[in-house]
Order: sequence, then C-alpha cells, then structure tokens
Amino acid sequence: MGQEEPEQGVGSAERRVHMIGHGHIDAAWLWPWWEGMQEVWSTFRSALDRMEEHPEVCFVASSAAYYEWIERLDPGMLDEIRRRVEEGRWELVGGWWIEPDCNIPGGEALVRQALHGQRYFLSRFGRAATIGFNVDSFGHPGSFPQLLRGAGLRRYVFLRPGPHEQELPGRVFHWESADGSSVLAFRVCNSYNSGPDDIEEELAQNRAEIRPPHRGMACFFGIGNHGGGPTRANLGAIDQLRHRWPDTSVEYGTLERFFEEAEGEGPRPAHRGELQHHASGCYAAHSGIKRWNRRAEQMLLAAERAQVLASRLNAARPADLGGAWRALLFNQFHDILAGTSLASVYDSARDGMGEAAAIAERELWASLQAVAARIDIPAVEGSTRSSSSNPTASPWTPSSSWRRAGGRRWARSRTKRVRWRRCRRCGRRRPPAAGTGSPSGPASRRWATASSGPGPGPLPSRRRAAGARCSRTTSCASRWTPAPAWCPTCSTAAVATRC
Repeated sequence: MGQEEPEQGVGSAERRVHMIGHGHIDAAWLWPWWEGMQEVWSTFRSALDRMEEHPEVCFVASSAAYYEWIERLDPGMLDEIRRRVEEGRWELVGGWWIEPDCNIPGGEALVRQALHGQRYFLSRFGRAATIGFNVDSFGHPGSFPQLLRGAGLRRYVFLRPGPHEQELPGRVFHWESADGSSVLAFRVCNSYNSGPDDIEEELAQNRAEIRPPHRGMACFFGIGNHGGGPTRANLGAIDQLRHRWPDTSVEYGTLERFFEEAEGEGPRPAHRGELQHHASGCYAAHSGIKRWNRRAEQMLLAAERAQVLASRLNAARPADLGGAWRALLFNQFHDILAGTSLASVYDSARDGMGEAAAIAERELWASLQAVAARIDIPAVEGSTRSSSSNPTASPWTPSSSWRRAGGRRWARSRTKRVRWRRCRRCGRRRPPAAGTGSPSGPASRRWATASSGPGPGPLPSRRRAAGARCSRTTSCASRWTPAPAWCPTCSTAAVATRC
C-alpha cells in the first residue's frame, strides 16, 4: 500500500520555504561605479564557487549591465554562468539594463530599460527573463503591470513600500494596471539580503508569513548591497535548520519554482494602483541629477525622431544611439537618480548623462541639417530662406507659448508681454484690461477696478507705484500695471501683478 498523501493545509501538511541565493549589488551608492564593477565580478565568482561546492544551491541575479561588465572583464566567467543558466541553477531575472528608480524616468526610458536588457539576455544566453525584479527601488507606478507585460515579464518581485508604508492584500497578489494588464507580484519578506548569522531569524520570519491555504514562501539569503552573495556560513546554517520545524520543508530553489507553486495554489487577491511611497524625500534631493536625466532623455528622443525623418527622405544614414541610451539607463540606477549617493558619484553621473546628451545633440543637428539641405525653397528677391522643425512630441504655436514665473502665468505677444491677475481665494485669473497690449472684452469688463468696483474695502498698498519700472533684472523693461481689481466671484482682491 502506498503512503497516504498529506492534507493540503498548513496545519497538518508541510510549509515550504524556498531558499534563494542572492547578492544584491548597488552599482554606485557609498562607492563609485568602478568599485561596483569590481564587486559584481567578486560576487559572481563567489556564487559560482559555492554552486560548485553545493550542487543544490541556486542563484538569482538581475541587471544586464552587470553581465556586460563580466563579458568585458572575464569572458570565461560568462561561459560558466551560461552553463549554470542552462542547468536551471542560475536564474536570469529583472530583464532590465539596471535596477532603476521607477518613478523619475520617463515612460520611454523605462521601456528602453527592458528593451536593452532583454536584447542582451537573448543575445548572450538565448533566453529572456520572465520575472521583473526591482527589490531596492523606492516605489512603483500603477502603470508598471502594462509595461512589464509588454516586455514579456509575467511576475514581479519588490520589497518597497513595506507593510508599514502601504497595506497590500497579501505577500503574493495580482497587480493590475488601469488597462487591465496583470502580473503576479511578490513583496519580499523582511529583506533581500542576510548576514552570516541571520539565517535562523530570516527563516523564522518567512515561515511565519505563510498563511492558509497557501504553503510556500521565498527567502533570500546572501551578503548584499556591496556584493558578496551566499557564503559557506549561510549554507552551513541552512543545512542545520532544514529539519528544525517538522511541518516545514526548507529547500534550495528559484523564483520560477516559487511562482509556479504559488500559481497552483488557487486564486490570489488583486491590487490595482501604485505601490508607493518609500523614502519620498529622495525625490527632492540633488536637483542636478534630475535635470541632467530629463535633458538627456529629451535629447535622445528628439534625435531619434530627426533620424526617422532623415532616413525616410534618404537624407542621411542614422548613427547608432544604443551606447548613448545605455549610458543614460545606467545612471538611472535607483541610488544615483534618487540623489542618495556620495557626492563623487554625481561627477561620474554628470559625465555619463552629458555624454549621452552630447551624442544625441550631434545626431539631432546632423539629421536636421541633412533634411534642410533637401528642402527646395525658391529664391525670392528681398527674402531670406529658412526652415524650422519641432522634433518634440508636443505641437507648438506662438499663440500657445506659455511659461510660468513665480506661480503666475504670462502670455506672449508680438508687441509686449501681457500680465494676468489671479484671485487669492478662488484662483480665478483676470484677463488683461484695455491698454495692456491685448484688446479688452466682456470677460475683462466683468472685473471691477479698485476705484470703481464693489470690493469689500480698500486694497492692500502696492509695493511699487503704477508705472514704475521693474527692478527684478537689469534686462527687464516691463512696468507695473495699474491698481489691482476685485474678483466678482468671491469679492477678494486679485493678486497684484508684478514682473
């Protein structure tokens, strides 16, 4: 007679904890990128050695940029990794060029993270990643499931925000975006690292997180942040603890195996919306890196649009912008772009993003000049031939050109700048009155001036006399407008206009 199968519940049946080797590496943080490169090599070397010593041990690693470093530094090691990948013991996860900040980059830049990362994995290992992996990023926008699905990533692993920052329906849940795309997401329990003496505590916490009717949990082990990976002490502790709890099976595994088991355990709860926020102050730190990032992004996109136009007209042969994109993508690493790294890290980041922007700018103007040279404009006596282009995604006309200064909106005119007033209480804007460079109309007549209107009392005194010249800058020739007006909606004095 065969042995009776245990009941599929947590009480009498076993729990299963998948022990997943990992060595989190911050490419740059409290050290420069070139030290991060050395840590990638040493961590991967250590992981391969531990896998040789322990045939059961599995290891996961993300970020195609790290594998490219290994390819340049030690091609033989990349061949070893390829053999472990074929065995199913080295798991390619992430599918992105790096683990970036997920809130600051533009949508197209995030798509390029997946494009360049998956292309590299396919070209070097013959397979793409299927599990998204951003365990150290500070938040995740609600559109991510759609982006992940488009990149062939059906599962997602993250840590932040933690349970104290955002409540979620479970450790494993279906994360949905507004368009209906869905991925099976897993919030890591406690940490994606473990110290040499933390294995027992990590195992106990992961075991306690298993809730009926589900049976499995994934537990990461290995030294991280500055690299390291699984150690001999880690493996010895796991071997001693494998039989500590009679109802719990502790086994080495992969994220793929954990997710397959989770999908087979029945329906999971769903969550729609963002996964936010952790360390939100980083989004106001180091404005320079944010500015450099946006400039490089926009310059690369503009250059690509100009390249498409030039190639359609057979005007120029487009140059490859892949290297420029990868320089930008690397510097979107979560600890760089968020502004949480050493000051010296930003010297390298400025140079890397500047390199990307400079390459894109050269290609942008080369393509536009090639197109302009093929535009046939008949010569007319007394006229000057010229061409203009707008390689951005937004339409532009002189009448719709606006800029904000000090929270006030200015419209541009061919003759002079026109100021708008805004109510302090209701926020309504007052159209320019007659004599200010724009014709008055019914809307402007609905506003009463301070001298003739029904205001509740005298207006605050002006800081400058009407007609006085603006002293904000030496190049500004604007003058202060006449007295302010009352808002007919809430009878509050409008903001006095100023340069």
